[in-house]
Amino acid sequence: MQYILSLLFVLLPLLSLSAQNLTRAQAEQEAQAITTQWIADTKSKYQQAWENKHLILNGKIMPFWYTTYGTKPADGYSLFISLHGGGNAPAQINDSQWENQKRLYQPQNSVYLAPRAPYDDWDMWFKPTLDSFYVALIQMCVAYLDVNPDKVYLIGYSAGGDGVWRMAPRMADTWAGASMMAGHPGDVSLLNLRNTPFMVWCGALDAAYNRNRECTQRGVELDSLHTADPNGYIHETHIVGYNNINATPTPPISSGNRQKSPIPISIGLLPQTTNSNVARPYASPSKATPSTSPNVTIPNSPSTSTTKWLTSTNPSPSA
Repeated sequence: MQYILSLLFVLLPLLSLSAQNLTRAQAEQEAQAITTQWIADTKSKYQQAWENKHLILNGKIMPFWYTTYGTKPADGYSLFISLHGGGNAPAQINDSQWENQKRLYQPQNSVYLAPRAPYDDWDMWFKPTLDSFYVALIQMCVAYLDVNPDKVYLIGYSAGGDGVWRMAPRMADTWAGASMMAGHPGDVSLLNLRNTPFMVWCGALDAAYNRNRECTQRGVELDSLHTADPNGYIHETHIVGYNNINATPTPPISSGNRQKSPIPISIGLLPQTTNSNVARPYASPSKATPSTSPNVTIPNSPSTSTTKWLTSTNPSPSA
């Protein structure tokens, strides 16, 4: 595998080689041996979880579903972890949102994985116990599906977007990029996104919990961070002229891997298709607003550092 050295981020606890001078060939041989052993150990550790398609950690259960799209590149699949909407609602509502998330995106040459949150709560994707779930999902996909750990992306819609706002900076060194659709940022700090390309999508009329205003303000904040640090905080903000957002991602373009030194890239999540039959996910048990999502034309090469207001020819009324 060409990307074998990138696996070392999950292998460091296993390194027990005594200090010695190694040739390049010897070092590569050692790395291959460590990687092979790690893959075997990881498959053994997660065999039951992988076969049953659910993780049990910290006394909580996270079912997951995955599929692959396209062909595997020479350097391994990309992985898109896609977080469903819902939140503080009955379990059956969150279950239906999970089912919707399974078909919402089709990133090519990638593993597309949609977990079901282990909680039915507003912070279902970013409670303190969840970091270990994300790590386990990534490790399983690296071991079982030959995912490249430098090409792991986090995406999410509505309550899943809330999770992206929090988990992208909280686990910033994990992601090659992240894209947030129709979520609320709350009081999250964005400083950790310095090396993590980030996309924001929100409807201009999506006024519930002031999401439209909050997302716009955070786009301006990212503009300021990028202006002060032009080599960091690569981002795109799209406030589009309607209420609900359903986006279909395309594969990352250019060198869309985790970057020690960030470069301008696009995560490539454009609203190319819409689904008028999907109701807005619950943000609380009392709120569910169905709406339609008219087609919107997006520029081919949007700026990586400009907050955008894009208009639709037929916007939906405010929720």
